[in-house]
Formats: sequence, structure tokens, C-alpha cells
Amino acid sequence: MSTGVDVIVRRLWWAVPELIAVAVLAALVFRSVPAEPALSSAALRDSVAGRVAAAIERASPAEHAGHGHAVDPDDRMLCTVEVFGVDPSGTTRPSKVTRAYGYYLCAVGRPGTPYLESRLSSGPVVASISDRVRVTMVASGENYREQVHLLMPRYERQAVAGFSSQDKPAQLQRRFELSVTAGSPAAR
Repeated sequence: MSTGVDVIVRRLWWAVPELIAVAVLAALVFRSVPAEPALSSAALRDSVAGRVAAAIERASPAEHAGHGHAVDPDDRMLCTVEVFGVDPSGTTRPSKVTRAYGYYLCAVGRPGTPYLESRLSSGPVVASISDRVRVTMVASGENYREQVHLLMPRYERQAVAGFSSQDKPAQLQRRFELSVTAGSPAAR
């Protein structure tokens, strides 16, 4: 005579191989989903620099005023950033970066403004990166060097020196001339 448990076991014996097959398939699917790729140090810095520049460009006129920059609602702003270093140091994935240290250059003007007539601002920048990017810029003034030292002591020398080459400023000038000087609405 069979018990109720025996009946259940006999009826569900087929479920065991199916559950194993589902588990194996799930493991294969999750393994095949690509993780964020590890980047070289230079590629990581470029990726983070793009995020920081975009955050500066998206800032409101009030946020720019807090950094000492005058930006009117009709102005277009384009920026470039060179990142010197990131925290945690040694990370290879952009999503793991919590802070970036660099140098920025922004050009501001109304559509049709030639690059050489645009309002330029530049200087050291520290970006705190979480769900959004928050930037801290060093204000020019008599204690500039001290501010730079307090903000980024490890990268003070690079921050005071500015861009390591003229590539990024030249790229910004080309972008500005194509999108702002030419009057394109896609600049912002």
C-alpha cells in the first residue's frame, strides 16, 4: 500500500531533471551577460572625463554662478576635461570610480559667437561621482595655489600646469566652431 507521500514523489519525479536544466540554463545566461569591461588607465580617464565635461555643460546658470562663471540662459557651453587620476586608484571600471581629479576648459557664447570671442574658463576640477556627478572647481584669486593643494594634494603639480597637451583644447575649439559658431542648436 502506498502513502500520500509516495504518490507525490512518483508524480513529481520528472520535476528534478527539469529544475536542474533550468538552473543550468540560468547559470549560462547570467555568465554570458557581459560585465562592464575593464579599461586601460588612459581609456578609463577618458571615459570619466567625458562624464565630468557633460556634467559641467548640463549645470544650470545658477550652478555656474556658484563657481564664479556667468552663463546666460541663451548661452551655449561646451567643455573638455583631462582627468589626472581617480579614486579608488587602480580601478579599471568606470562604474567603480567615486572621485576624479582633473583640469577643465569651457567655452561659452551665444549661437554665432566665434571661439576666440567666447568666454573661456578653466582650472582644476574635482568630481564626486555617484548617481550623479558633482563638481568642485577652484576659484581664481590670491590663495589659488593653496585651494588647489587643499582640493587635490596628490595632483597639485598637474592641476597647476593645466592640460598635458593641446589636443583637448584644440578638440574643444573645433566642437565649439562647428556647433556654436555655426549656430547649431545641438550644442547644449
